[in-house]
Amino acid sequence: MPQPQTEGDRGAPSLRIVHVGIDNLRESVDGMARYVWCVAREQAAAGHDVTVLMPSDLWRQAAADVADEGVRVEALVGPVGTRSAWSIARSRPDVVHIHGVWRPSTGVLGVSMRAAGVAYVCTPHGALNAVIMASSRLQRAVYCALAARRVVHGAVAVTACIEAEVAEIKLFLGRRSSVVPVPVVVPPIEVAAGAGTWPSESAASRRIVYLGRLDVAHKGIDRLAAIGAALPDTQIALHGVIVPEVEEEVGAIRRTATPNVHFGEPIFGEEKLRALLSAALYVQPSRWEGFSFSLGEAMLLGVPCAISASLPLAAEFRSGDLGLLLPDDPAEAAALVDRALGDPETLRRWSANGRRFAESRFSPSAAAAQLADIYRQGGRRRRLRKQ
Repeated sequence: MPQPQTEGDRGAPSLRIVHVGIDNLRESVDGMARYVWCVAREQAAAGHDVTVLMPSDLWRQAAADVADEGVRVEALVGPVGTRSAWSIARSRPDVVHIHGVWRPSTGVLGVSMRAAGVAYVCTPHGALNAVIMASSRLQRAVYCALAARRVVHGAVAVTACIEAEVAEIKLFLGRRSSVVPVPVVVPPIEVAAGAGTWPSESAASRRIVYLGRLDVAHKGIDRLAAIGAALPDTQIALHGVIVPEVEEEVGAIRRTATPNVHFGEPIFGEEKLRALLSAALYVQPSRWEGFSFSLGEAMLLGVPCAISASLPLAAEFRSGDLGLLLPDDPAEAAALVDRALGDPETLRRWSANGRRFAESRFSPSAAAAQLADIYRQGGRRRRLRKQ
């Protein structure tokens, strides 16, 4: 568990930080996990003492993955983390950062940390989105009453990943909440060193790429299949995982998809870079979304991007001319995609604008430093509450 303090970033005392709530490795189709591993590494590089708690079947592999990055990885043990909660409380970290709100283990940890007087910060990662909250309404209502609302209310700070998420969090907190205003911490996104940038000759490929979960309703996989049917000379490649709950839906779409629509396994590393850099357009057709890490990676590489016009980032796409906004109707969306693929100059403009935007917004070191400030302020608020 965390060790004594040393000097950390910007001359301030370093912090003993524990991250909990993820159950995936860094190389996974899981934006929350990628957020945590990226931030943890940057925090360790800044001189903080950082521990990530993982499920007992994954922690050894996770520890090997970050062995050279100064991040400690330990197993989340005991029924829904009860033993880990006791261990964390005894070690007295400066802050526990809880990611997500719906896992029973995070509920146990949040309530335990509050009882032990340990400050913790909560980041829902889009879990309080209205569509998610409406699904399984009875189950979520019961869990909210038992744990989730207590977890969020007990935090010294609740952070959002995008501006649109702030209203969702405040609605969940309610008017009587004592939690301070919700800060937005920019998503920490990076691409491999020396990855290069999108070559303008890829504009002629008429190739579209999507990376992420193959979830029909959420990610809009049916929309991409419909665009492919309308544009038979355009190759569309979808790479991602299929969760059991939507396997039947995805299977139905795969069976009826036109030959130019290809479904593949998740890809990482060099293979992912090649797929993105060879595309004429990266498309995020989601019906709702907090923030897509694959979209951020594509923008950092300078790949021209298209997103659903209903997504929170659409306003910045529109004002900054960052890419194409897709309407809900697949036929209209296909017509706009076809027009964009036939306009290399526009694709190059979106490439340059999108990359500049991403470089100015998605800095891992800036996210880590901002979180460190939030941790310190939260610790001060916790001490004031005790007086």
